[in-house]
Amino acid sequence: MSVKRLVFSGFDISGVLELYEAGALPMVTLWLSNRCDLNCIYCATEAGQTPDKGELELYELKDLIVQCRDLGARFAVINGKGEPLMDPRAWEMFDYIREQNMALTLVTNGILINTREKARFLFEHQVSVEVKLHHLDANVHDYLVGRQGAHKLAVQALNHLLEVGYATVREIDNCLETQLAVEVLLVKPALEGIPDLMRFCKENNIYISLDDFIPCGRGCDVGIVQELAVNYEERQWLCQEYKRIMGYPHYGTENWQCPIRIGLFIDNVGNVRADESGSSCDIYFTPNFANVREESVGSIWEKLLALRASRRFVLWELTQEKEAIMPCPKMREAQRKWEAEHRFGIWQQDYLVQNPN
Repeated sequence: MSVKRLVFSGFDISGVLELYEAGALPMVTLWLSNRCDLNCIYCATEAGQTPDKGELELYELKDLIVQCRDLGARFAVINGKGEPLMDPRAWEMFDYIREQNMALTLVTNGILINTREKARFLFEHQVSVEVKLHHLDANVHDYLVGRQGAHKLAVQALNHLLEVGYATVREIDNCLETQLAVEVLLVKPALEGIPDLMRFCKENNIYISLDDFIPCGRGCDVGIVQELAVNYEERQWLCQEYKRIMGYPHYGTENWQCPIRIGLFIDNVGNVRADESGSSCDIYFTPNFANVREESVGSIWEKLLALRASRRFVLWELTQEKEAIMPCPKMREAQRKWEAEHRFGIWQQDYLVQNPN
């Protein structure tokens, strides 16, 4: 008897490629604020306790949502630059996005989902939620995120979410869809505990998202890279464990495609990060393309599509299913660039040798 694959509603967006190929803007990702209540040793954005200068105002954020909706966007993601729930405007934004009939995913550390009422608000607004939880051992998780007690609060958030209805799944296309996910970082200190986290997620109908460590921001320190970076063999072992425990291979994030490629990524001060060729999917190594305070989202999207068309960008890679847990081509390119700039070659060197393309 085959095992039905568990998919995350926040990653499974039907029709997004068709929308993109028709010239529509399928999705938008927004950073709210730089403020964060953690101090992760790997933080790629170097988030802090205070807002950045010139962060977008609430009326600007709402206007961006309307502009994106009018261009065809059906999906929004709210995450960093810090912890989105540290921004007091977050809950109003959730309300507003759902009023525009757009699906919504929240990426959070879970600390401020500290009551059933907040969890119920998210469930009633049909928000897909991804909570960061790197290990079932509190010591490991708290070390990675730089805050004692963070593990307890993240688990508490998951319990609140499960209690209000997030434990429910629905069957779609021979899969089981959940609105709740756990994000775990693929780093050495967490590696041996990830299989236990897989079992926990399987038992509770929670999708597990396996995220790559990116050597950027605080994670760019040579010592941090040496401590955290996993190699090719470790990835392959984890891939085998995933298939053994879950009952099916790991295919990345199902039909999810990076917002850099098929949508717009707008940071907390209005910069649009986009790759002109359409081949990049890493927000941390992608230059600013435009700013929404200087021109409309429609104008930015038109320019981006025109540039990509002139370079004959084809969406062939976005339709490929990948069985192994591997970084995408842009990540490999970014890693090589990082190594060259720092004259330092340990970052997954064995992986790059075996997978040069």
